Amino acid sequence: MPLPDCENAYIPPAKLIEYLLKERTKGDKSRFFIRFGFSQERPEELETALLDLACTGELVDIEETQHGRKYKVQGLLRCPIERRPIVMTVWLLEEENTKFRFITAYPN
Repeated sequence: MPLPDCENAYIPPAKLIEYLLKERTKGDKSRFFIRFGFSQERPEELETALLDLACTGELVDIEETQHGRKYKVQGLLRCPIERRPIVMTVWLLEEENTKFRFITAYPN
């Protein structure tokens, strides 16, 4: 089962450009995504791939947090270089919002 109502999920642009695709000294994820063909010049490719994963992946966990309900979805990430690594994504359904907001993604 994928993320419920995945068609309305969204990813804040800063999560792509400033978090997943930007080299960081601590908690760097950019090397992983760049290795599979994603880049800061084309963040929309990663956005499309992550949103697609939300709709095709497997919902593996739901957790209640102080910020809302957190959903973990695992699946194959469609990459520009035609490889498909397994990735875990995390989405938050905030109590005051009806759309899932992207939190993070990492290799799994």
